Amino acid sequence: MEYDTLKIIWWFFLSGLFAMFFILGGRDLGVFMLMPFISKTDDERRLIINSIGSTWEGNQVWFITAAGATFAAWPMVYATAFSGLYIALFLVLITFILKPPGIDYRSKIPKALWRTLWDWALFLSAFVPTLILGVGLANLLLGLPFHFDEQLRSHYEGSFWQLLNPFSILFGCAAICILSFHGGQYLQGKLPEEFTAKLKWVNTLLGLSFITLFVLLGIWVIWGINGYKIQSLMPVNENLIPTLKQVIVVPQGWLNNYSQLPWLWLLPVATLLMVVIAMISAIMNFAKTGVFFSALTLVAALLTVNATLFPFILPSSTHPSHSLTLWDATSSHKTLQYMFWVTVIFLPIVSAYTAWVFKVVSGKLNKQDVLNSVESY
Repeated sequence: MEYDTLKIIWWFFLSGLFAMFFILGGRDLGVFMLMPFISKTDDERRLIINSIGSTWEGNQVWFITAAGATFAAWPMVYATAFSGLYIALFLVLITFILKPPGIDYRSKIPKALWRTLWDWALFLSAFVPTLILGVGLANLLLGLPFHFDEQLRSHYEGSFWQLLNPFSILFGCAAICILSFHGGQYLQGKLPEEFTAKLKWVNTLLGLSFITLFVLLGIWVIWGINGYKIQSLMPVNENLIPTLKQVIVVPQGWLNNYSQLPWLWLLPVATLLMVVIAMISAIMNFAKTGVFFSALTLVAALLTVNATLFPFILPSSTHPSHSLTLWDATSSHKTLQYMFWVTVIFLPIVSAYTAWVFKVVSGKLNKQDVLNSVESY
């Protein structure tokens, strides 16, 4: 298989792995972000935790898999991002760590203060990663302040607080809305009927909030920030050095791909259409349909960002020509080839097992069974 073909394939593979995390792991994040606001009693919170109790561990593995695949397929991206964005990624990981003890230990001691502390720890384990991941995606569109020296060692010139600009915070709020919306759709189909009326209202509000933020961010990307454009590049079928290309920053530069391929406009349109269908499904209490279309909303939104950035992965705001793209940030031809066959063999097996697990645990929770079970959380 040609090297340039493998580079594109791995762009799709990695996009798919992160999409799977946001669909499955993002559902859990949304559930925990909603938990303090849709539950009034300890029994209701136990129901919410039990709704994902059998699958949350497997869902988080998609994040680890995506990070590991990034290390193997895009080592320069991994090194640059994890060194430059160390504090942000550390906050993501340290709050992720709150989830396992929060789920496993909150019901060990029947004291209100103990359980309340763990409930808010679970909220933080979802809210903080969602906000930071949204902020991180936004800063890819703005560009990150890094460059490479003569030995191709990356040097990051920014700080954590510089990531928290108005555009990225708005992007983070959109991420919070859509993942909470996805989690709310799941809960509407999983929890007993007493939650239905409340979740209909919550899901409608979150859907409308996401639509508003998505449109505002689209306007901001088109008219409020500059984009990146490759002016010259070596043949993409070779093992390229990231600094040996010319990149310029131009107004409305992120519309380049949409100008060349007008059908890409279907992606943001599909995002809005999917979220509207999911909202209608929530109002009509079509739970499975709502979850399906909220997942499609996530996929369409992520593809919109990918289509906007392509072929850039990590744009550099200080040295645009040092930006990392899928053409020059990849591992060797042989590495990508070996990884391709491993993925082709094992990814369908993992996906099939995941689908089987979700089928086994599908259906609404029985409140009395959960509360009486010694194995519940």
